Amino acid sequence: MKLTVFNGSPRGKSSNSTRMIPWIISSEGNNETAMEEICYLNKLSAHENYLKKAQSAEGFLFVFPLYVDSMPGITKSFFELMEKHKVIFSGKPVYFIIHSGFPEMIQSKTLSRYLGYFSSKVMAMDYKGTVIIGGSESLQMAPDGAYRKLQSHLKIVGNSIKNREMIPDNTNLLINKRDRLTAFQQFIFTINPLKNFYWNYRAKQQGIKIDLTDQPYA
Repeated sequence: MKLTVFNGSPRGKSSNSTRMIPWIISSEGNNETAMEEICYLNKLSAHENYLKKAQSAEGFLFVFPLYVDSMPGITKSFFELMEKHKVIFSGKPVYFIIHSGFPEMIQSKTLSRYLGYFSSKVMAMDYKGTVIIGGSESLQMAPDGAYRKLQSHLKIVGNSIKNREMIPDNTNLLINKRDRLTAFQQFIFTINPLKNFYWNYRAKQQGIKIDLTDQPYA
């Protein structure tokens, strides 16, 4: 299958989405799936050109992060463009990957339902399922070897794409274990002295100091 992959992260080539895509679509032993191109949706000027490339595609994979319980604006913008050119996408299989820094799958459930509705009802595409991946922000700091289990689960998605099948129903639970953290896990998370290490690290890179006592909406 000629597959076009859309990377919907505002970070583009330096994103967690970029890092995940080879774990899903590998050239090794997967000759039946030819990844035509990775289209980076943060290049807004290229959206029209991506539409032209989509005409020859036989299937689609969208990979993007959760932003404020929804999708990044650049991804939404492309969806609106897709709706104006339904004939290009109608009847073709489509797969989605949503990932986020949240450790709980429940954060992405509403968006997952929307993706199913948009692709099948609005676009008349062959919706094959959505995979939710929590805790993805740590990908920025850890080597590939730390994510062998996630890589093995994402091979399931790659095989589903190769065979043009639905993503197995239990894939999300294999990756996330459950919708929400248990009460004990929530307690451990609150007392973990390292829980804010990454966010403080990223803020420092931008010259910002985080004050955890701030209550901007109080």
